Amino acid sequence: MKRQGYWMLAVCLLVIGCTPAIVPEAPLATRPSPSPQEAPKPALEVALAALPGAVPAPSEGAAGVAYPTGSLFAQRAVLPMPGGPRLLEPLVELLKRYPQQRWRFLVSARTGEGAAYDERLARQRRVLLERYLRSRAVALEQIEFTLVAQAEVPLRIVARQGAQPSSSEVGKE
Repeated sequence: MKRQGYWMLAVCLLVIGCTPAIVPEAPLATRPSPSPQEAPKPALEVALAALPGAVPAPSEGAAGVAYPTGSLFAQRAVLPMPGGPRLLEPLVELLKRYPQQRWRFLVSARTGEGAAYDERLARQRRVLLERYLRSRAVALEQIEFTLVAQAEVPLRIVARQGAQPSSSEVGKE
């Protein structure tokens, strides 16, 4: 009797599991058309905004993003946070997708330990980023690395307007 009950339960579960679920079709959500005042964003801005861990940060009318403290670098760390390569891999793909685009990477540190320490930390972060990008076959000729004294964010990336990258420099943001 018990065996027959298990057999019936198994058959019922099999029938229920093989029966396709009938779900009523929901109307497709329509995307509102942009108003005449609202121009669509260029593909580069959309791609930058989609980078994980980064927040949109346009600079002087150019598209850009910033990686705030705690997303890519910890407060006083040279090495990226755990999961840093996961954040950098989409950036690598973006850089490869736009080979003619010139970029400016503003690398900084603000620790409260003094300007010399912050500059040394920013320089080490820049070297680490250069090595990582080179190892991922990114053309470093398209990137200008600039050390920025004690800026709010450890890394800001700005799309440049047609200028050729030059050597690294230390400046104020």
